[in-house]
Amino acid sequence: MNLGVKIYEYSNHFVHSKILIIDDELASIGSVNFDPRSFHLNFEVTTIFENESVKYVVDSFNEDLKKSNEIKLEEWKKRGIITRIIQGLFNLFSPIF
Repeated sequence: MNLGVKIYEYSNHFVHSKILIIDDELASIGSVNFDPRSFHLNFEVTTIFENESVKYVVDSFNEDLKKSNEIKLEEWKKRGIITRIIQGLFNLFSPIF
């Protein structure tokens, strides 16, 4: 089932922040992964924006998209067995509690 989700990989440099934009009216920027580990163990934070600040966040995000590559589901499914094994091993070292 295709729900319209798109995933992009930023190619300019590393960005750790997460951005959430809702209907160009509300935005969140922070390091939180929205899981118990981020909130309770790592004490990560996020900031909520509204009103005219959201336009700046949307514009900045759109500029970053220009420097990003969309990851297509079909291509992701074709990744090699070595890549799949390495990704699986890394998942073992990132428990969520």
